[in-house]
Amino acid sequence: MFVEAMRQSGSFCAYTGDSISDAMAISKANVGISMGKSGCAVTKDQADIIILDDNFSSVKNASKWGRNIYDNARKFIQYQLTANIVVMVFVIVGGATLGRSPFNVI
Repeated sequence: MFVEAMRQSGSFCAYTGDSISDAMAISKANVGISMGKSGCAVTKDQADIIILDDNFSSVKNASKWGRNIYDNARKFIQYQLTANIVVMVFVIVGGATLGRSPFNVI
């Protein structure tokens, strides 16, 4: 009931558990986290994230790595879009002034 109330209020909800009684709450939460060693199979099936070593510091490390990967992917996409827009401007301006594209496929 707590997870449903949090979701209905518009809050983001993460739930951790390891027993069969936690399986329903884990499935309804935005992020369900289950214990890998001590958790039951039903809870592991319903979970989005399974902590293999049953240590919450693993969640902290995983979130750090995930944020780092997300930031790097965002920076790479920003770089690629910037470079592609510049090349596209060169091709359009070069095509309009020279009558042909300044770049050739090699």
